[in-house]
Amino acid sequence: MTSSRVPFVALLLLLAGFLAPLVLRGRVIFPHGNRIEVGLPESDDGFRSNTKFRDQSAYYVPEINHHLNGDHAGWLSTWNPHVQFGRPSSHLSGFSPAFVISRVLGWFTHDAFVFYTWLAALTVVLTGLFGWLFLRALELHPWAAFAGAASLALGAFSAYWLPFVMFLGGTCWTLASAWLVVRMLEKPTLARGLGLAFCVHALLLCAYPQQIVWHGALLIAFTLARAWKHEARVRRLLVLTASVALGFFCAAPVYADLAIAASRSARADVDTEFFLAALPKIDGPLDVAHFVGQWFDANWLGDPIGEAYPVKFSGVCLMPVLASAFLVACLGARARGNRVWLGFTAICVVLTLSSSAYLFAVEHLGLGLSRFLPLAAAWIPMTVAGAMTIDRIASEGLAHRGLATCVAALAPALGLWSFANGGEPRDPRAVAIGLALFAGFVAFLWTRRVWLVPVLVVGSIVAGGARLVLSRPESSIATTSPLVDALKTMTADGSRFAFVGGGMRELLPANEEALLGLRSIQSYDSLSSLAYQTWIERLSTNGVQVSGRRFRAITDDTHLDDDFVAYGGIGALVSREALHTANFVEAQRVGALHLYRARRPPTLVGRARHRRRLLPGRAARAERDADRAALRAVVSLDRTRPRLLCRRDGRGPRARAANSPRLKFAPEPANFAELS
Repeated sequence: MTSSRVPFVALLLLLAGFLAPLVLRGRVIFPHGNRIEVGLPESDDGFRSNTKFRDQSAYYVPEINHHLNGDHAGWLSTWNPHVQFGRPSSHLSGFSPAFVISRVLGWFTHDAFVFYTWLAALTVVLTGLFGWLFLRALELHPWAAFAGAASLALGAFSAYWLPFVMFLGGTCWTLASAWLVVRMLEKPTLARGLGLAFCVHALLLCAYPQQIVWHGALLIAFTLARAWKHEARVRRLLVLTASVALGFFCAAPVYADLAIAASRSARADVDTEFFLAALPKIDGPLDVAHFVGQWFDANWLGDPIGEAYPVKFSGVCLMPVLASAFLVACLGARARGNRVWLGFTAICVVLTLSSSAYLFAVEHLGLGLSRFLPLAAAWIPMTVAGAMTIDRIASEGLAHRGLATCVAALAPALGLWSFANGGEPRDPRAVAIGLALFAGFVAFLWTRRVWLVPVLVVGSIVAGGARLVLSRPESSIATTSPLVDALKTMTADGSRFAFVGGGMRELLPANEEALLGLRSIQSYDSLSSLAYQTWIERLSTNGVQVSGRRFRAITDDTHLDDDFVAYGGIGALVSREALHTANFVEAQRVGALHLYRARRPPTLVGRARHRRRLLPGRAARAERDADRAALRAVVSLDRTRPRLLCRRDGRGPRARAANSPRLKFAPEPANFAELS
């Protein structure tokens, strides 16, 4: 039997070589220079960029910065005051110290850009290691395990989505869970049970929510199919269920808060048509062939990570070697050991190509959490099936090599035909490399020369994975500008700024305030509260967009002088045109932007009558004095209908509402803003 030492060392060296440029060049993973976002003129800094991944700058890194450096007294932030009128801090996607690995990383760096890069690099390494352990647990040939693990960790999908590390986290912890499922079914132990519980916990806290649903279904199918072979399957399944339940229990606090936020939002009312944007456009056989060609080798159309790439791409590209191996796995003689992987992939393909089937799944099968390309959920099954094919070829060979060659040739043939008839630009060099890799797989298929496997896999990663990494020096990322400095000065009292009018689409995107040290009333949040949305609809004619997901700017100056605006804590306005308002006066100009300052100090704190009811009955005198100072009366409320206007002083809750009929929350009165 072939030793696994050399393939495993080769995998470690490949992982190190892939990540070495980040370390040696001192770069961080980031998709653009952030100049337009802070109001600076765009310039070519010589580094590759793609604004498709702008969520990294508009949500992920700012949220990490808030957890690392934000204004919270404890080790765990529960409230983000920088957007809307405050919102709950996010503890998903691995960005929060609620996830123990992120907690440990936070001990070594407080730089959000470095933290994100370390988290992504660690996830890549763990994906490779867990992929290796899982495939070896399935008793695959060591070089087949090398091929599968390397492709899962460093292939096009992982490299493409490095700026969205939660996609990598879903792959990583699903592989870890699958590996421990195999070992637990062989011999349950306490260490393996606790390990599986941690992996489930990590999957829930690190992966993209819709990906969790997909991968959860895959793990259940795999576990049931695997357990069916054991005589003590009922007992083993009960032990596995207990471990999984423990993992869910450890993640329960985060999901309880998430459920509360969802119940207060408009997320449940999203139109099903919203989800169709995730699907490729399929209008006929040519589009299907084009889609297959892109799945085989996306480089044939150009640089997949570039903004000039001519078609929609979601990172699902196996590259010629694994793609050819997967197609061979679909042959009937080879499919018996791949039923779970091929069956799951078939479901994903149907949901990808059929919009009606996908909408049915959105409405009835739990795929309505967010937009997610179904075929992306098949990344693990397709790779595992391809690795199993490589294992069969290396171990025993194939009986019908001619048929297998013809089947493997379908994808490149369809790709060439579609590109020839679709009029899309082609990259001749990439086509030549792809066909050479395909020819190498055919040679392996016929000769069974195992040394071809690492050569072809490394070639695929260099051609399809390494070139997709978006990295740059941190010094090239703009985090300040004259506009940012001016707004910091104007809102130094803790007030918020707001945009008015059009032309603000890319300027200071919501959530980036947590990175820049600002506060605004903007929102980029799928779970923004209905109370916030209602207040914005009174202030802005257009209101919030996409079922409460996004609010960029107040439509015009129509309502800026209304009384209720004072309760929004707005101290500064930014507009491209002159405003007509009595409550704000123009303070300065930054380029073409008009900056307005509030004539009177904004209302940042208020007091309800019977304030003693707000204070804990057994609080110390010093705490009560601090509360009274923080809640000094600024606004008078109706005596007959007292309400709580403000509950926080900026660093932690100091005032809590008693269960009294005389003191109630009122989220939507005429003069109310949810200040915290």
